[in-house]
Amino acid sequence: MAVPYRSDRREILKKNVAAIHIGAKLSLLQRKLVNALLYNAYDQLLTAREHHISASVLCEMIGFDSHNSAYLKAAIKGLMETVIEFDVLDDDGQEL
Repeated sequence: MAVPYRSDRREILKKNVAAIHIGAKLSLLQRKLVNALLYNAYDQLLTAREHHISASVLCEMIGFDSHNSAYLKAAIKGLMETVIEFDVLDDDGQEL
């Protein structure tokens, strides 16, 4: 299980350089969601097949303080329907 998120501390998600260059058109909200979901699953990324996070924690992590849950659901659904292609780069930033 992932460490509970606390909004009073600033965490840094260290992503592989390949995760920084995403070949998909995502909205700002969707990019925040990708980062939050990756952060939540990070410790068990290679060992667990499923990962869970509550909606309230997810909203807090991405700074979504709106009550427009339909907008959030649409953004998440859009992520599920989007093929996210990662560019794999070497240390010099060149594609492999």
